[in-house]
Amino acid sequence: MNGDPFAVAADKARRIYFGLRDYFTGMVEDEKREYEAAHNIQLEVDVVPAPYDDCPTCGAPRAIREPAAGVLRCSACGWQSRVNNPRGSPNRLQLDTWQSFDAEHKRKFAQGFVQALARITGRRK
Repeated sequence: MNGDPFAVAADKARRIYFGLRDYFTGMVEDEKREYEAAHNIQLEVDVVPAPYDDCPTCGAPRAIREPAAGVLRCSACGWQSRVNNPRGSPNRLQLDTWQSFDAEHKRKFAQGFVQALARITGRRK
């Protein structure tokens, strides 16, 4: 026999392990980028108040507060700086009634996983 018979199996196992690891870490990075893009808060261009300014809507003195990072809200009337989410992101009502991932998302995930596994292990004949 020529060489170590277990070297081929060990090399294949190593490729499968690192391939799956790279696939899942890439998926986590994509999810992080989507999350950060969905939570990117931008204020209106024409109205940019600072904390403790007068409200631009109701005119209440020193009513603007910052309850969360980057979000400004009037403590008198509830006016809030506009939040721009990317297209296709769910609104508050959809988040409140969310049950699970939709069928399209599940299908794409399964298809991507099978394709990554096929790239790593090679096609079966």
